[in-house]
Amino acid sequence: MFEHAWVEPAVGGEPCGPEQPQRPLQHLLDEAVDRWPARPAVEFMRKVISYRELGALVEHAAKGLQQFGVGPGVRVALHLPATPHVATAFFAVLKAGGTLVDCLTVDAGSALREALDASRSQVLITLAAPGWYEPLRQPLHAAHLKSVVVGTRAQFAAQPDVLIEQQRRRGEHVDVPVDGRHVRFGQLLRNDGRCLPHPIARLDETVALLRWAGSDCEALTHAALSATCQRRADATRRAESMLAGGNADARVALPLSDARTLIADMLLCVQLGALQLLSADDDRLVLNRMAAPENCRSN
Repeated sequence: MFEHAWVEPAVGGEPCGPEQPQRPLQHLLDEAVDRWPARPAVEFMRKVISYRELGALVEHAAKGLQQFGVGPGVRVALHLPATPHVATAFFAVLKAGGTLVDCLTVDAGSALREALDASRSQVLITLAAPGWYEPLRQPLHAAHLKSVVVGTRAQFAAQPDVLIEQQRRRGEHVDVPVDGRHVRFGQLLRNDGRCLPHPIARLDETVALLRWAGSDCEALTHAALSATCQRRADATRRAESMLAGGNADARVALPLSDARTLIADMLLCVQLGALQLLSADDDRLVLNRMAAPENCRSN
């Protein structure tokens, strides 16, 4: 069906093959918001977020990150399951001018601390949940870490109060201390959404993403990633006739076992204007990759 390649064999950080359009990676979402504002972008726990709403979340989160010191030269690690926080934080960090550090599938504890130290991450965005971030049970100490932004699944659920009560009954609620180090994800969104733009002069030199590979970090530039995203989108449109046919049953379930798959396919969804169906039960990313219904195409 789909080949889940992230970056193809490259020389000097640039993908091989025919030349592809290069642009700042965050522009992928800007273009999707402009083309399909009313089209559903993410569905999570019975709540649907449109591309317009996702774009607004990203703008507010970017402004919030800038208010907490994120900008050029600041590395922000993502340690999250497949929730709407991933797309929001991914594009928000880039809009704020920061550099992403991919720790999505790193085990919590010593492995995460090693990744944060090696990448010199100053900010961590994570989820308060068993197996992810439990600061009172398992404190996280990393040399360069200044702030921890903590989200919850309830933030993006259709019935947050019901979910919180269910988590408390099952012993899954995680308390987060109120101190100068921890920032609740919701705090990032309480602003006017007008972040300071950071133009990128050299797309082929500016690193968008550092991917933790178990012992070292691989640096991926805006040019390499945007070209690869364009190539994958073009190949998908050619190979899958369902994109033009609007086959409503065309879905692909992807386990969260490879962060490259999660990020690459999230970007593919955005580029195609497709819907991400995120499962809270097993942290799968389920992608509906065909075009939206005809009555949504002009929205």
